[in-house]
Amino acid sequence: MGETRETSVSDSSSFKRSLRKKTGLRSYDENLMDDLIESHLGTSLRKRNRTQEDLEKETETEAMIALSLGFPIDELLREEIEAGVVSTLGGKEQNDYIVVRNHILTKWRDNVRSWLSKGQIKETVSNQYAHLINAAYDFLLNNGYINFGVSPAVESQIPHEAIEGSVIIVGAGLSGLAAARQLMSFGFKVVVLEGRNRPGGKSLYSKDGSKG
Repeated sequence: MGETRETSVSDSSSFKRSLRKKTGLRSYDENLMDDLIESHLGTSLRKRNRTQEDLEKETETEAMIALSLGFPIDELLREEIEAGVVSTLGGKEQNDYIVVRNHILTKWRDNVRSWLSKGQIKETVSNQYAHLINAAYDFLLNNGYINFGVSPAVESQIPHEAIEGSVIIVGAGLSGLAAARQLMSFGFKVVVLEGRNRPGGKSLYSKDGSKG
């Protein structure tokens, strides 16, 4: 019985997702695959001069990367089944999930030093597969297959303009600087006064008074 992968394209440089050719004894309907690719990729793909062969090759490459990481090419891990990543086993949803999962793994392997967010995945996968993105991403993240050893970027919580008033803090030691940042996050304008020519307070001095 033929299995297909659905795909679409974003305005970014990479295609969204492609159908991928089955290997081994499994077969697929080439005409159906052509129709699906055409319907989902449309003119955006043609403008980029990407062929069906190119798309299948990229999807096969992602499948091989997933295989090298311990994931079967055309099946779910037992842990994925237990986690309920798809509502029905063996159907189209599972096929689409596998393609999305392999894509996420590949994106992570492209740069293992940076946190991979769902937003980055959604830039290259069609919104119609949002539930599969969530299922695959959450499973891979919670089970340590992606984003291990790195932390997500911390966005500043400090407003651009003060909205609550002004506060003067005397001393640029650790506690003074921490208090300043906290107050700024609450919307206060903060001025820190320090007698020395550098922050840090007494933390830079040893008990005998010499610089540490």
